[in-house]
This record gives sequence, structure tokens and C-alpha cells, in this order.
Amino acid sequence: MGILQRFCADPRALVETYLNYDCDRNVDNMFQTLIEDLSKASSAAVMITPFHQQQYEEQVAKKSLNGVGSEWQARGTLPPPLSTAHMNDRHPNVDDEIPKEYIIKRQALDCLVETLRSLVNWSQQGIADVTGGLETEARASEDFRQSIDPSLNDNSSRIAA
Repeated sequence: MGILQRFCADPRALVETYLNYDCDRNVDNMFQTLIEDLSKASSAAVMITPFHQQQYEEQVAKKSLNGVGSEWQARGTLPPPLSTAHMNDRHPNVDDEIPKEYIIKRQALDCLVETLRSLVNWSQQGIADVTGGLETEARASEDFRQSIDPSLNDNSSRIAA
């Protein structure tokens, strides 16, 4: 889900996926399928206790503060080795474990929210670029230039009864 969350946070990738796949009649609609699948996952009914919900919120907050899971990416180093030496012997109690369905539901919802945020940011940048261009055009047209025709520049001849 981490890759999907990064993809949803990249407005250019989202727009290019839509333009290159969903707008082509010969290719399946990838963007539409992605959004529909995320919507289904985020709207699924999941039974959860308030304890598990709080536990999930605390885990997410702790991961965001510590940068767990992506610290090796931020440093630009290789990922941790995949050997049994780094495995944890601790088996969580089944009652203490957050339901996987709830985790998927929340991550899918986060992806949808991030998609909307990134597309709004992308559209705002486009609007700012367009309106910035219009303002310079409007300023250029506000320059007053006198006519070359001398009869139009003579104000006394226009004031006739």
C-alpha cells in the first residue's frame, strides 16, 4: 500500500495515468478501476472496537513521527536485509491485533483523500498559471495609445452641438 499511497500523492502521475489509459479506447481504464477499487475497500463494513481504532490511530501517529518504514529510503540506502535474523519472535495476542480489514479500509480511504488533495493542488497550479497569464495580457491591453488619425485626437472637433 505504500507504493499506492505515493502514487496517489503524485498529481502528475495521476493525470498522466488518466490521460494515457482512461482516455484511450484501446486500453482498460486504469485510473477509474483504481478509484473504484479504493472506494470499495474504503466503504466496506468492518466491525472494530474503540480500543482497536485508538490503537490504529496511535500506530499511524507513531509511524509518521518516527518515519518508520521509509527511513532507509530517506537516507538513500539499501532496504534492510530479508533474513530470519531480523525477524521478531514476539507473537501478538489475537485479541490485541488490529483487524487487517480495518487497516486496508483506512489505508484505502487515506489513498482516496490523498488523490483528491493532489488533484486539487494540481488544478490550483493550473488555475494560477492561467490567471497569471491573463493578468499580464490585461495589463498590456490597459496601455492607452493615442490614435494615429489626427481627427480622433482633436477633442474640440468632437464637441459639437
